[in-house]
Amino acid sequence: MAADNLTAGCDHNNVWDDYWNRGETISYRMPCAVYATNLTLTLEWAVDAWYNDINKYNFSNPGIDQNLDARNFMQMVWKATTSIGCSAHYCPAMKSFAKPQAVDFVVCLYMPPGNRDSNEQNVFPKQGPNTNTSPPPLPSPPPPEASPSPKPGTSPKPPGTSPSPPPGPKLIGSKLMPGQSFSTGTCMLSDNRLYRLCLNTYGEMAVYLGPSDPRVRWRNQMPLGDKKNLKRPYTLTLEKAFGVIDVTDRLGKAMMVLFPPASPARGYNLKLRDDGKAVLQDGNGRCLVAWGTVPGKPAGC
Repeated sequence: MAADNLTAGCDHNNVWDDYWNRGETISYRMPCAVYATNLTLTLEWAVDAWYNDINKYNFSNPGIDQNLDARNFMQMVWKATTSIGCSAHYCPAMKSFAKPQAVDFVVCLYMPPGNRDSNEQNVFPKQGPNTNTSPPPLPSPPPPEASPSPKPGTSPKPPGTSPSPPPGPKLIGSKLMPGQSFSTGTCMLSDNRLYRLCLNTYGEMAVYLGPSDPRVRWRNQMPLGDKKNLKRPYTLTLEKAFGVIDVTDRLGKAMMVLFPPASPARGYNLKLRDDGKAVLQDGNGRCLVAWGTVPGKPAGC
């Protein structure tokens, strides 16, 4: 009944009220005719999406901090969890959004909660006929060919250099002004260089640690694409009117729109603060609405 009460309330902020006593996985998606009339399909979609985080879990390097992107998967398979309850609900106006909008809202609750201590004893290693996941050894390289002697008066060519590693994300400043945007592969960087805000593979807003650390601080958990329907690159834009933030796919189709609680005055901007929160602020730096979580601090501005 607890999960039913939470989804019926259409406010995802209530899910975390009892964070330390229970685990949770949540999802919401814009409803379509099929899902809005068949919430069983919505629940199946959410469970599949959570379990697909297995692809983000590094079995060779277990640990919660090293696998923050796979939190949903870890909670679903957590050995110490013995009870689970799930609910799916159609919300015509999700209260916790900046501008209420219709979504299918899914919550699963877990007891005892997972992701609280070492996961090495609670997330089993991969099983199968061959548990050795190491790649086969590479064949020995052929002996090098003898280099021809240089001609008199010339110097031998220096040996070739190894290819450069792939570049990291392009980093821009901590502030996005009206009319400005950035796409997948580009990230905002906080002034203290401890956090970067990017659009991940699935079009989610995600804040990572530092300029290049793969660990995630938070993400908005509203995937806009999946493995069968990726539409990269995604682009986030702070519109010139009303402080609206939207994310579009490579075809320019709006995939997500975030509205502030009220139309801000001139000079507003999107700021990645030094605490890791993304905030829409006015020209005086006053926070109007905030996204993200900071351990030990309340949600919001």
